[in-house]
Amino acid sequence: MGLLKILRVNLSKESIKEEEIEQGDFIGGRGLGVYIASRELDPKVEAFSEGNKIIISNGPLAGTLVPFSGRCNVTSKSPLTGTLFSSNAGGMFSYELSKTGYDVIIIEGKSNDPVYLKVGDDSQIVNATEIWGKTVFETLEFFKKTGLEKGKVACIGPAGENLVRFANIMVQGHRAFGRGGLGSVMGFKKLKAVVLDGSQHKKKKFEELARELRKKIKRISSPLKTQGTSNILAIIQEIRSLPTKNFQHKEFENADMINGDALRKYTLRSDTCYSCIIACKRITRSERYGIVTDGPEYETLAAFGSYICNYDIESIIKANDLCDNMGIDTISMGSAIAHFMEASGKWGDYELAHELIVKTAYRDGIGDKLAEGSARFAKDMGIEAIAVKGMDLPAYHPQGLYGQGLAFVTSNRGADHLYSSYYLEELKRKDREALSKEKIPEIIANENKNAILDSLILCKFSRRFYSIEDFLKLLSITMSRDISEEEFYEMGGKIITEERRFNFKAGITKEDVLPSRISIPGLKEALREYYLLRGWDKEGAPK
Repeated sequence: MGLLKILRVNLSKESIKEEEIEQGDFIGGRGLGVYIASRELDPKVEAFSEGNKIIISNGPLAGTLVPFSGRCNVTSKSPLTGTLFSSNAGGMFSYELSKTGYDVIIIEGKSNDPVYLKVGDDSQIVNATEIWGKTVFETLEFFKKTGLEKGKVACIGPAGENLVRFANIMVQGHRAFGRGGLGSVMGFKKLKAVVLDGSQHKKKKFEELARELRKKIKRISSPLKTQGTSNILAIIQEIRSLPTKNFQHKEFENADMINGDALRKYTLRSDTCYSCIIACKRITRSERYGIVTDGPEYETLAAFGSYICNYDIESIIKANDLCDNMGIDTISMGSAIAHFMEASGKWGDYELAHELIVKTAYRDGIGDKLAEGSARFAKDMGIEAIAVKGMDLPAYHPQGLYGQGLAFVTSNRGADHLYSSYYLEELKRKDREALSKEKIPEIIANENKNAILDSLILCKFSRRFYSIEDFLKLLSITMSRDISEEEFYEMGGKIITEERRFNFKAGITKEDVLPSRISIPGLKEALREYYLLRGWDKEGAPK
């Protein structure tokens, strides 16, 4: 362990200063973001206020050749959920941040005028009036002309500027710090972008282990290498867990028209993140719309496909590209449109979906209401919101995967498949439509493990290739001492409990519930057992 270097930026005061912090048991990435937020953020602070902060935190593996380590974390108070919210993104951004020498960037206050933050050998706050109002792709073109390649840029689009509650912070145009609306926190602060221009060398601490892990991964076959995440759609359809017609059904009769095999026809090549040899990203082309883009991922195929009863795959490619350019979350956008279609009866109208993406990004007409998120929109329309803690459910129907349903409600940041990734475990089980008692400690273990992965930071797909022994080696090297398996899970549990404590102080106390439409038997009893095993009280509050 050692000292971590912080760059603290106050946009109100137009000040920049350097600080140091002990690494401690919160490690880096999400853990460190949670640690800083719990000490510096008032839990009751409004997301859209000068008191909210944006904490960009790298993991100790950033800039190394350890596979799956090319991710960076952002932590803030979410305008969508009101929870303490951490999100991580892949690409080249974490590598570029490691070259600046900073482990953490803390952004405070609010600028009067649009600015961007340049971080490197000469960090400075720069006027961004010229690029305020530009889309994500236009913003990248601007920085490219200044000599900054897209891997160095994290920016917002119109959605973030217009305070859409599920706006993303976009990296490289198509990678996202997604789901919780942290892009709109940047928009409120009038911060258009964070650009990195460092010249320090990457770390060599993990070189020997990185070589071993790379050899191991090359020997393992996986559909991630051949189809990316689009391969998941056929699997979820087969087990009757594919959300359809805004979660009214669990199967989509036209699923074969939007699955991984269907996407192959439009796939040009694969792409990857720094240090990753899996290359799960797919670069696709739609001749009809004249675009080449990155994606869509499984969640986007479902959100703009089965969620809204659309089986035109080229229209999904277009929707994905539009969302990226606007800087808007594809899951929450698809869900908001599904709620709109439920209220209006306009199922399957993909041209309307494209129109609603742009209207939402600019808060134009009905887009102004959709921009508040599906939970608020549904309440206005008198229909039930398919959300937990205000965040839309991702593409795993709880009535087909009971354990993942429980994991949606226990997630501290709202409905989220990556908080526990329990669906990966449950897919292997025959009792998917049951809340058997042994699933509860498994969910807790998964949440704790993922908290550590988000702190090192490692992509969740590393779980498909690494053993617990591999994770223990990486954490032991990081902490400069031997970490046992028991301590590994205990460290993850501390991060989970710290998030939970923040949320309870923020007033988020009785929101571990599924929408009635997709409720599952035994959920309340399972929750009580979950709280007990966590060492929390019967209401789910940390003691």
